[in-house]
Amino acid sequence: GEQGKTKARTMARQKNLLDASLLLCALLISPQSTDSFAPALQRRSIQHRPHGVTGVTGVTDQSTRRTSLVLRMSSDDEGGLGTVTAIFASFVLLYFSVSALAPLVGSIATQTTTGDLSSSVVTRQDASKEKRQSKFDAVSTQRIQQKLRNIPVFYLSDGTITATLDERLFLSYHDAELSRNVGEIVRATTMDQVLYPLILKKEEVVNIKSLGDTPSEVLKAIEARDSKQYKLLPSKAAIEDARGTNTVLQPNDLPLFKVDRLAFASNEGPQVPLFTERQDAITSYKRLQEGSSTLPPEPVVKSTSLFDVVESMELGSRPGVGQLAFYANADDVQEADKLSSEK
Repeated sequence: GEQGKTKARTMARQKNLLDASLLLCALLISPQSTDSFAPALQRRSIQHRPHGVTGVTGVTDQSTRRTSLVLRMSSDDEGGLGTVTAIFASFVLLYFSVSALAPLVGSIATQTTTGDLSSSVVTRQDASKEKRQSKFDAVSTQRIQQKLRNIPVFYLSDGTITATLDERLFLSYHDAELSRNVGEIVRATTMDQVLYPLILKKEEVVNIKSLGDTPSEVLKAIEARDSKQYKLLPSKAAIEDARGTNTVLQPNDLPLFKVDRLAFASNEGPQVPLFTERQDAITSYKRLQEGSSTLPPEPVVKSTSLFDVVESMELGSRPGVGQLAFYANADDVQEADKLSSEK
């Protein structure tokens, strides 16, 4: 296809540039004329010409002769290149070398990034549970907070000015609705406003001013710095799916679900989605599968947890851990948007 032809042309250009670099290296070492190198260079150019890409031999010959004229020894040379000619040749050599090798370096970097994403998250089904620590892969608290902002959290309130935050923090709007008493209303916040200061009790990690538009009940709870124990409550479906994968959770931890070979494009590069609901992970895979004939018919779903992922981001325990992204249930996101607009 066209992509294959483009790749072939690129490889041919890189080989020709490397040939030119070798020619100039030889000139710097030996005073031989370029005519002795021209046949070899011409043969390499023809040999590596990609199928379907035409070339004129005369152009190669003329270029070679032109190079011979430019690199001719000065009258004051004694068995070597003139000073000006040598400097010029050095710059040309540097240009050819960088031009030839830069695309290869870019290709290697791209392949490394793609490979890293496949192992960017430690799941409960992985055989290796080894933890490493790398400041190069670690994610800043500010960026972790930005990622957590994608997860809505629901709580109950009596709606008054003096209302305090209820201990129960729901991941499901439906569960919150079923739990409210007469006179109570459901309100919404986001995970970045409750995880560090209220669940993990790491108030010092978060700057309250950076939390943005914080609900009054949540703000009061953060400022109180009391010993009140808040509880993160996953949806009932998520709890059952976690049990089905033998995922044992710590108190207040949440199950997250990942699908092999599933990634989303973003402005920051490819992202590996971690879903709060297993069914959402499967639905996303099925949609992707509709446009791809190479994906297996059934998704391979693995599980991890919110605490595991946040710790991995803090430590930089896996390459590409910064490319992980949290995805909440779409219905819960819509309900949270409605509640936020009603304020």
